[in-house]
Amino acid sequence: MSGAQERPNSLTVGARLRRISRITIGTAVAIVGVIIVLSSFMLGLYSLVGTTRAQARMLAESAAAPLVFEDGPAAQELLQSLRTAPDVRYGALYTPDGHLFATYRSDNAILTPQVLKDTSDSVSISAGHIELNQPVRFQANTPGSLHLSVTLGGLLRQLLAQVLITLIAAALALCVSGPLVRRLNRSVLTPLLTLTELMERVSDDANFGARAAVSGITELDA
Repeated sequence: MSGAQERPNSLTVGARLRRISRITIGTAVAIVGVIIVLSSFMLGLYSLVGTTRAQARMLAESAAAPLVFEDGPAAQELLQSLRTAPDVRYGALYTPDGHLFATYRSDNAILTPQVLKDTSDSVSISAGHIELNQPVRFQANTPGSLHLSVTLGGLLRQLLAQVLITLIAAALALCVSGPLVRRLNRSVLTPLLTLTELMERVSDDANFGARAAVSGITELDA
């Protein structure tokens, strides 16, 4: 068979070392970034659920009297305090049989369920919000329940900002690591090139007494 055999694309040792270094650094930065973002989101979510629970308990304690005495205006006024909580989509008080008694909505376009099927103490988290039920207790009775719906919009915006900051930090880390990687490559390649030149001189001049200088690399100084 005639013709020169095609060789696969070849790279110098320095290029290979730089590629390996970039892949290694990039992978490490990506793993650390993902861990930081996910842990930040989980901690923020846990904190938001805890804050919502505490807020629901305080409202439930204050809502006991309006529910016991069926004082609708007082219950409505009580729920208006949720205006100071920007993450709350709506809050509602329900009677023991699950029918709507009073409600607060941050936006009139938000629909409040007229009937609450599950009035037990519970927390559910969906893609966009947190739904929390808090029973209202008065002495040994449960005259109703409080339902809060909290948006995750603020937490997701915080997560987006965290992702952007992490990406910027990763880009800076890669830029800073470039000169360091090149310096490290030179510290490895320079002794190799020196040894290669020495071997060529020994081969050309038959000077078997030539010795390479100590490089500080165990494999080369052996």
